[in-house]
Amino acid sequence: MQQRIDVSKISPAVYQAVAALQSYVDKSGLDPTLRELIKIRASQINGCAFCLAMHTRDARKLGETEERTHLLNAWREAPIYSERERAALGWIEAITLVAQGHVPDEAFEAVRLQFSEKEIVDLTAAAVAINSWNRIAIAFRVSPASREQKSGRLEHDPAARAFSGAEGLAARRVCKKIINVDREGAWNNRHKMPHLQAFSLCLNLALRAMRYVTTETNGTNMVVF
Repeated sequence: MQQRIDVSKISPAVYQAVAALQSYVDKSGLDPTLRELIKIRASQINGCAFCLAMHTRDARKLGETEERTHLLNAWREAPIYSERERAALGWIEAITLVAQGHVPDEAFEAVRLQFSEKEIVDLTAAAVAINSWNRIAIAFRVSPASREQKSGRLEHDPAARAFSGAEGLAARRVCKKIINVDREGAWNNRHKMPHLQAFSLCLNLALRAMRYVTTETNGTNMVVF
């Protein structure tokens, strides 16, 4: 799928306006994991592949389980969400589907039992933000592949693919052990290697084990954890 328009390039002011709202939400005090669950659920309703790929990945980084992200589409039937999470998800759904129920009283009564008025406003801002991102991504056909290519992933590295699952976790642990040893100085002292060589060895070990993801930062390939 070909991206139609890159909003961040064509109209940076629009992109920055939505990003400013997102920045407020991120600093509002809402639980980070709850914020990701909200983003995933709204993106499921809207069918935004770009945002689903991004926020399921972000949720995993925060320690969220795959079971909880997979069951979000049926959260009412799944007993693994707290009452607070259920109230937030119901509120976000009602706002996302505003044309269907005009945010019914039941959704408001449920959310006000679990959240303060300030938190309800913040949840509403979170819903507005993710729905805005969804609509921008869908309207301009921004695919998950577009995001990875833009960030430097998958462009030149044939081994660069999704870094997730049990094998991905194993590779991350290998790399982190090597990097932690290097950080303490023991690795360099024992083998007389500079930091970048130790880091390179870590990357090579991961690449031998499985497909790996890199991202480009200031022109330098860095490992994504």
